[in-house]
Amino acid sequence: MIGGSKGLSGAVIMSSLAALKAGSGAVLAAYPRSITAHFSRKLNEVIKTELDETPDGSIAGDSYTKILKQLSKADAVLIGPGFSLNPETANFLFDVISNSTKLLVIDADALTLLAGNVEILKQRKSESEIILTPHLGEFSRLSGKTTDEINANRFEIVRDFAKEYNINVILKSETSLSCTSDGKIYINNSGNELLGSAGSGDVLSGIIVSLLAQSGNVITAMICGNYIHGMLADIYYDKYGNKQSASQQDLIKLIPAAVTEILG
Repeated sequence: MIGGSKGLSGAVIMSSLAALKAGSGAVLAAYPRSITAHFSRKLNEVIKTELDETPDGSIAGDSYTKILKQLSKADAVLIGPGFSLNPETANFLFDVISNSTKLLVIDADALTLLAGNVEILKQRKSESEIILTPHLGEFSRLSGKTTDEINANRFEIVRDFAKEYNINVILKSETSLSCTSDGKIYINNSGNELLGSAGSGDVLSGIIVSLLAQSGNVITAMICGNYIHGMLADIYYDKYGNKQSASQQDLIKLIPAAVTEILG
C-alpha cells in the first residue's frame, strides 16, 4: 500500500484494513513519516515504511528508490489512497508506473495526478498488469470525455480507453463495471446506496489488491472484488434494515462474512 498525506491518513489505513480482512498474508504500507502515529495506533498487523515528505506532508518526489526493497516483496501494489495532489508527489507516482514490474492498482488521488500525464501508461518498462479504479469524475479527467458522454456510451468509451493504454478499468458508478485490456466487460450486480459514501473506494481498492495478490489474476480480482464490496452493503442492509448508517469500518468488519457466504 502506497499513499497517505498529512490530513489524509484515513484512506490508506482503510485500504490496508480491507486488504487484511480480504485475506492478504501480509500488508506493507509506505507513507509520509508525518502520519506514522496514525498507523502505529490503528494498524498493528501492517509492516510500515516511513518515506520522506514534501513541505505539505505528502510523499516526496524522490522516494521511488527508497521503496524498492518493499516492492520486491510484494505480489501486488496499490497506490493512491490519501495521496494528495502535490506535483512533487506526482513525480513519484510516475516513477512507480514507469518502473514497476508488479501487478498494480491505481486509485483515488493518483488517478487525478495520472490524468495530467496519462501517456505515461504507454511508457511503462514492463508489461505487468495495471488496474485503474476511477469513479465517473476521475474517468472523465482520464479520458477527456464529459460525464454526460460517458453515461451515454460508457461501454464503448471505457473499452476504447482500456485498449489504447493497455490497462484494465473498474468504472465505479451506481452499476460498476470491469473492463479488461482486451475489451471484455463484466457488470457487477451486488451492492446498494451504502457504497456511495466517502471512503468506499478505499475499501474497494484494498479488497481488489488483496485478491490480485492472492490470485495473480486481474479478472478474478476485479470481478470478485466488486462483488464482495457490493455484498458488504447488502449484508449490512439485511442485518440492520437501513442504507444510511454504516461507516466504512462497519463494512470492513463484514468482509469475513461475505467471504464465508461465498465459500459456503
